[in-house]
Amino acid sequence: MTEKKLLELNKISKTYKKKKRTINALSEVDLILNKKDFIGIIGKSGAGKSSLLKIIGLISKPTEGVYKLEGKEIASLSEKEKAKYRNKYFGFILQDYGLIDSYTVYENIEIPLSYAEIKIDAKEKREKISDVLDKVGIKQEIDEPCNKLSGGQRQRVAIARSLINDPDIILADEPTGALDNETAKDFLTLLHMINKNLNKTIVLVTHDEKMLLYCNRIIQIENGIVSEKKT
Repeated sequence: MTEKKLLELNKISKTYKKKKRTINALSEVDLILNKKDFIGIIGKSGAGKSSLLKIIGLISKPTEGVYKLEGKEIASLSEKEKAKYRNKYFGFILQDYGLIDSYTVYENIEIPLSYAEIKIDAKEKREKISDVLDKVGIKQEIDEPCNKLSGGQRQRVAIARSLINDPDIILADEPTGALDNETAKDFLTLLHMINKNLNKTIVLVTHDEKMLLYCNRIIQIENGIVSEKKT
C-alpha cells in the first residue's frame, strides 16, 4: 500500500552570494516525502545537505521551485503561518542537541510546547512531557539539569523534545557526530523505533554511510544535485 504523500519539492534551487561569487547550494531538486519514510541524506561537507534540510524544515526559503506540504504551496504563506506549519509538522534534532544546559530536562522539552498555542494546564503538561520521556527511556531524569547528563542522555532529551508536539516529520542534522559508536548505534535504534512504532517520517542527514542502517530510502547530494540510490 502506498503511504500518504506529506511533502513535495519540485525543481527547488538555492543560491546565495559569498563575497562576489554566486554559490549554487541546490540545483533543481525533486523530492517527495511519504508518511513513515526513513530517508537518509548523505553527501560530503558542503554538498548541500544542510541547505536541503533547512528548506524542508521551513527555516530557509528556496531561490526557485515549488514546495508543497500536504498539497499546500508554502510560498503562499505568511511568515507567521510558516512558523505555525513548522511547529505543527516538524521536530528537529540538532547536531549539538540545542539544549539549554542550565535548564532541567522538563524545562528544555517545555520550550516547543510554548510555541504550539495549545491550552494545557500544568498537570497535563507534566504528564505529556513525562510520557514522551518514557517513550525514549529517560523519564527518571525529568528534573535533572541538562548539564549533568551524559551525551547519550542529552541526545534522548533532544529526541523527546522533537516529539513533544507530535509532528509528522523528524529532521535530524548530523545527530551522531558527537557520539561514540555504541551510543550512536543506540540512537539509530531509537529513531528506528520512532519510525516504526510512532509512524513518524524521519529525515536523517549524515556523511557516514554506517548511519543509513534503517533507511528505506537514501538520497545522495553532490554539488547541490540530488539523486536517489537503491537500498
